[in-house]
Amino acid sequence: MDRERQIYNNRPVLGLINQGSIFYGGIAEDYPDKNVWGLVITPRCDIANKKVPTFHYLPMVKLSDWLVVDFKNMFCDKVQKEYRGKLKAFLKENCFSEELLNSFPIDSIVAKILPLIKDPKKSSRLLEIKKYYSLACRYIECEIDADFKELQRKCSSIYKKLLEEVVRNDIAGFYLLEGWNSSDESYVVLLRDIKRIRKDVFF
Repeated sequence: MDRERQIYNNRPVLGLINQGSIFYGGIAEDYPDKNVWGLVITPRCDIANKKVPTFHYLPMVKLSDWLVVDFKNMFCDKVQKEYRGKLKAFLKENCFSEELLNSFPIDSIVAKILPLIKDPKKSSRLLEIKKYYSLACRYIECEIDADFKELQRKCSSIYKKLLEEVVRNDIAGFYLLEGWNSSDESYVVLLRDIKRIRKDVFF
């Protein structure tokens, strides 16, 4: 076994790439202006035997960057689902068909049934449901910071629960990884965004 293969099989060495190696300079679709690292996932046996011309990797970004990109969209998506569920419950409680949600936009539903609601408290509740559902939709489409801050304030329990899921690594498609130096912040591995890079870039 030559020296290079022995190094691959035994321990990580600076300057040599192995399965599990982390390098700087990766690419991630939604992070064009952010620092991106790469976690190599090509099997170590293929690397050691020089079977592959390219290495596959998973992009990694700082947790602080991930929180303002993917996390925000995930949070707003959960808010959407929460308030869609609230509207469904409202329709059922007030003798309207829940099937309206399968045929019409929420704005249209609210516009049609609001004049039929005589109780001011129920009217206010319906308008609140529409407001926060619409804010979540608008943020996902336009990323307006003011919308996000208002949603974060109103839906703090959803926000907190999602953060807890991040810490427990309960979110499919992402993996929280501690920094490799004590002063580093944590990183998030983007499990669904598999990339590849030519071998000659490394050697």
